[in-house]
Amino acid sequence: MATMNLLPWREYERVYQRKLLKRILFITCLLALASLLAIHVCLSREEHRARIRLAVIEDELNKFRRDFFPVPHVIKSGGAAVTIPGLLLDQRGFNRLFFSGLGEMEPAGICFMKIQRVNNVTRFQGQADSSADLTAFLLHWRMSGLFSEIHINSLEQERNGRMRFIFQAEKPAFGPHMNITGMNYKKGV
Repeated sequence: MATMNLLPWREYERVYQRKLLKRILFITCLLALASLLAIHVCLSREEHRARIRLAVIEDELNKFRRDFFPVPHVIKSGGAAVTIPGLLLDQRGFNRLFFSGLGEMEPAGICFMKIQRVNNVTRFQGQADSSADLTAFLLHWRMSGLFSEIHINSLEQERNGRMRFIFQAEKPAFGPHMNITGMNYKKGV
């Protein structure tokens, strides 16, 4: 019987298996690092784009604030200084907010036929399906914050069942929540 020495072959096989394992581990680590790098690059791009969008939005917000809320004015009343937001004194800013708010409205069952403004009083004439629709509209009207008081002047039912209304809204002279010499004036609806 012939004897064969398989030790060198086994040693060669072990060395080969170690090299193969080291290559597999190296390639696995390399792929993991490449994947992490690719993910980092993609997320960095997204973050950069988001920062650009945020900067654009902040610029638009600052422009809006400059246009609609100019530097507050300080008025002395009875020895006390009262700060009034520029929007309340700036007629142009009030008009912009008022007409943009009219454009965004979708009043269900309400139809304005005439809107007339004289000085600080805006008068609205129109028709409503019911007095409940008019009440709901006035309670949830987004632009009611622009006015200090809203009064319903007349509410009449027509022959067709619809309600004809006239109400007026007053633009505040100092603002809806101004504290002057200890007295608190609040917006009334």
